[in-house]
Amino acid sequence: MKVSTHKVNVYRYTTIKNGTPVVKFSNIYETDNEQTPILSFYGISEKDPNSIPVYEHENKVDGSLIYSASNSLEEGWNNKRVAFYASSIEYSHLTELDVFSVKGGLKEVYMTAPSNMFDSQAASRLSPKEVVRLKTSQPFFIETIDKGKWMEQSTNIHGKLLRNICLPSAHDAGTSQLQDIKTTDNGDDLAGFLNSIKKIGDDIAATGIGIIIDIPLFLSDNLFGLIKGLGRTQSQTIYEQLKGGIRGLDIRVYYYEPTDTFYTYHGCLGEKLDNVLDDIVSFSRETNGEIIYLSFSHFYHVDTAELKRRVTDNVRNKLGSYTFKKTTPLMSPLEQTYSDIVNQGVSGTKLIITYPDYTEASDEIFWTSSQIGLSGRYSNKNNVKEMIAGQIAQYNIAVAANKPFELSMTLTPQESDVYERVAGSLAGPLAVAALPVALIPIYGWGILAAVETLCAALAIYNAALSWRTLEELVRQLNPSLSSLVNANFVPEKGSNIISVMWVDFYETSGAVDTAITLSGR
Repeated sequence: MKVSTHKVNVYRYTTIKNGTPVVKFSNIYETDNEQTPILSFYGISEKDPNSIPVYEHENKVDGSLIYSASNSLEEGWNNKRVAFYASSIEYSHLTELDVFSVKGGLKEVYMTAPSNMFDSQAASRLSPKEVVRLKTSQPFFIETIDKGKWMEQSTNIHGKLLRNICLPSAHDAGTSQLQDIKTTDNGDDLAGFLNSIKKIGDDIAATGIGIIIDIPLFLSDNLFGLIKGLGRTQSQTIYEQLKGGIRGLDIRVYYYEPTDTFYTYHGCLGEKLDNVLDDIVSFSRETNGEIIYLSFSHFYHVDTAELKRRVTDNVRNKLGSYTFKKTTPLMSPLEQTYSDIVNQGVSGTKLIITYPDYTEASDEIFWTSSQIGLSGRYSNKNNVKEMIAGQIAQYNIAVAANKPFELSMTLTPQESDVYERVAGSLAGPLAVAALPVALIPIYGWGILAAVETLCAALAIYNAALSWRTLEELVRQLNPSLSSLVNANFVPEKGSNIISVMWVDFYETSGAVDTAITLSGR
């Protein structure tokens, strides 16, 4: 691992409760025990001692090693995982208090300090959320891992089987740039969307307003924002995801006949497949020891032998030289070590590509799902409790069968969810579109009354919606993802068995840090 030395200043947050300092530990618990106060802390590098704090995210504690994801505000520190060694730090109070406000959602990072570090007299002078500045008496060591190269730099995993290394993975990875072109979709998670549109379209048609508006066009024009909000599962490009530490990509391929082009998709067309493959190539060229699990999980409108050949040849031509190839005798890559994989042929970053079963089982670069041997599937639930229960059941099946586990920490909107959001979003536009109908002699007012009644019924849904997009839905999950994984899927002893962990909007979940930690068990 790359180890760097940086001189830092340390800040302590305190709040006052009945005259007693109370320090909040992330969002997990509070303590008012003065024997084990908890310090939140941020590093400032020697480059700019006056710069604002540069570390953010939830911390993890492993003995005396405290580490945090680093989302740096200073160039060169982005995508670093930073470890602080408590034993090398000494503190002394400054005589004056320097107070600054925390902006931009910067979160506390904590470590435990001895009780003599707790200055109750100084703390009692503070208003809630003010800051006591501390300093180190000498520079201390922090261990930095470039998340773009975390597998190469984590030398403790190089002798491990891949099944015991956790690959943080992006569900529907190619959806960061959805277009205004709706797709038919064979996926369970958006099937309800089409049903909801049809049902509401029928209700609108029943009012008679179809004499002045094109109902399918009206629905299309007014639902693209909603479709994108429910279809978008990632906010970064493929290249950005890989640089951020993601090591599994769920790619779904759609053939769009009007432009004779392959795209990613999820409710709408996404990025061109060529751009996705080029991003993977760029990252593979820049790195020398990463393993990427590339799952082509869905194909739609790729339904002729010629189209299948075209997309397969394209993947082979662009990615073939970086792939981990099948061995003789055939053995799943999950049952081979990190070193075996990256050192096959020319050493370097390797891609493990899973492909639909219509490829030849003997093809040396395309692995079928059965040849990989993962156990697990998504829960298809829209709330955390039921989703976790479903994943625990899948986990138990994998453990009983001694198979590598594929964990899906994702929430899925249900058909009723989709209907409510479609209905609520159409109430206003439909009312406006219906106004001209009042000018129609004799029966125009009757149509308008029917439309107004329908709009009132549709608008009711708006008041009860706690989320409108998938990104808003996963906020119920992602802040607690790490603690949920550790509480439910990590054995007290022994190696990690989560081989692949699928997440949405990975950068808000801490999934990469969680995976790095699990991989080192």
